[in-house]
Amino acid sequence: MINRRRTGIKPALILTAALSAALILLFSLSSFAALPASASEDTGDGSAAGGRARYFNDGAGLLSDSEAEVIETALGNASAKTGLDTVIVTRRGYVSDNDSMNYADDWFDYNGYSKNGVLLLVDIAPDGSDRFWWISTAGEGITVFTDYGIDLIFDGIEDSMSGRDDYMSAFRSFAKQTIEYKNYYDANGAAIDIPPEKFSPAGPGIIAALSGLFVSLISTSKMKNELRTVNPKSGASDYVKPGSLAITGANEVYLYSSVARARIESDSSSRGGGGGSSTHTSSSGTSHGGGGRHF
Repeated sequence: MINRRRTGIKPALILTAALSAALILLFSLSSFAALPASASEDTGDGSAAGGRARYFNDGAGLLSDSEAEVIETALGNASAKTGLDTVIVTRRGYVSDNDSMNYADDWFDYNGYSKNGVLLLVDIAPDGSDRFWWISTAGEGITVFTDYGIDLIFDGIEDSMSGRDDYMSAFRSFAKQTIEYKNYYDANGAAIDIPPEKFSPAGPGIIAALSGLFVSLISTSKMKNELRTVNPKSGASDYVKPGSLAITGANEVYLYSSVARARIESDSSSRGGGGGSSTHTSSSGTSHGGGGRHF
C-alpha cells in the first residue's frame, strides 16, 4: 500500500514542476518583449526604432560609415542635452533656396521627430555647381535660434571648415553650437540675438538728425542776437553807394535746378524690428523658422 502511494505521487510532482517551468519561461519572454527598443537602434531602413529617423541622414554621401556614426552619436547627445531634436540631412538635389527650405521643413515634420528641434540641411546641386546651407527650426527651436543667431552658427560652421570641404568638422561644430545656444537661452531667459541698439535701422539716423537740428538752432540764435543792433532797410538801393553802380541792361537767365533724391529701402523680412525669428508655414501646417546661405 505504501509503495503504491509513492509511485502515484511522483508523476504528479513531475507534472507540477513542468507547468511551473513553462509559466516562468512564458513570463520571461513576455517581459523581454515589453522592453522598449533603444532610441539609437537602427531598424535597417534608415530609421531608428520607434519610427523616428536617424539624427544624421547622409543622402549625399559626404562622410564614411564610421564618420557618420560619430556624427549620429554627437547629434544624439545634443538632442538629449537640449531637449531639441538636433538633425543633419544632406542631399544632392539643390534646385532653389525655397525648395531647400521646403525640403528641410518637410523632413523634420514627416520623419517622427518631436515638435521641438533644429535641422541643418546641406543641399548640393547634382552637377556640383552650387551648395546651400539651410537651418530649419520648429517649436522651441524657433525661440532659441533667432535669425541673427542662425547667421552666427553659419559663421562658426564655415570657420570650422577652414576653407576646405571638411564636413566632419562642420557637423561637429553644428552639434556643439546647438548645445551652447540652448545653454545660453536657459541661463539668460533670452536667445542670442542682434544687439538692441541695432534693432531699428532708422534709430541712428533720427539721433543724428536731431543732433544736427539742435546745433543749427544754437548757431542761428547766436547770429540773430549779434544782428539786433542793425536796422532793416526797405530796398537794395539803401545798401549801394550813390553813383557806384550803373545798369545798362537786364535779362532773366535760368542757371540750374537742384533736385534732392532719397532711396527708399525695402525689407521683405517678417521680423519687424530686426530681432527675433522670422517664420513661415510648412506643407504640414507647422510653423518653422530658419535661414540659409550659399557656401
